[in-house]
Amino acid sequence: MRGIFLIFIISFVNISLAIADTFPGEQSVGFYSAGSLVNSEITPAAGKGYVVLYPAREKNFSSKELRTLVEGSTNEMADRFPGLDRIQLGDFSANSGGFLAGHASHQNGLDADLSYFRVDHREQIPGTGDGFDESFVVDGKITPNFDSRRNWELIQFMVSSGIVTRIFVDPMIKHTLCQWAGTDQNQSITETLRVLRPYSNHRAHMHVRIACPKESPRCTAQVPPPPGDGCGEVETNSFGIIPSLAERLFLKIVGTEIPE
Repeated sequence: MRGIFLIFIISFVNISLAIADTFPGEQSVGFYSAGSLVNSEITPAAGKGYVVLYPAREKNFSSKELRTLVEGSTNEMADRFPGLDRIQLGDFSANSGGFLAGHASHQNGLDADLSYFRVDHREQIPGTGDGFDESFVVDGKITPNFDSRRNWELIQFMVSSGIVTRIFVDPMIKHTLCQWAGTDQNQSITETLRVLRPYSNHRAHMHVRIACPKESPRCTAQVPPPPGDGCGEVETNSFGIIPSLAERLFLKIVGTEIPE
């Protein structure tokens, strides 16, 4: 019996090694809300233009594509607006991906939570509170501390990378940025607004999602957002403000909007 068990263990290890040889390097596996992460690296606690809010949690693992996007974007904003507040980074993924407390997605290294820029340039002190500490939508209205220009430039820069598929924001924040962009739109502006997905519970942060990397063949892609700028939308999720567990399961199956 012991010999049979040993043969099973050896076979399992050999299969695992074979899979690793077939898909070397960092790998995003599965869907955003049902996936895992292989050979990932963590984003440093601070860098040019950014700071991680909760480094002790070790929830800032991701694909190299997401790290490159975030670090490149924070560098760009620091160059454009020197001496102002840094972007504060919330949760990405766990070391091996999978379920992350407080989120329905963030499972395959392709999701990241970022703070909005503030007019008063205040930075939240890392390690304080349980999450992003300022809401920029109060009583259904955008607050004066929401820096429309810098937030728009950050979002537009990220979308210009070509790998961002969705950025979840509060519906009122999308409405504000639609107004900021104006009606005289070019293809770049329309694409930026198309990627902005209005979804509740994003009053204090934006949720950036990128496409499956080419080097991750086991990654499951998401249905693209519909064409157009989407500025007429009130809520992408037709079920309402807070979907039930059954509704979340349906959304997970059909692969439409799964922000958190």
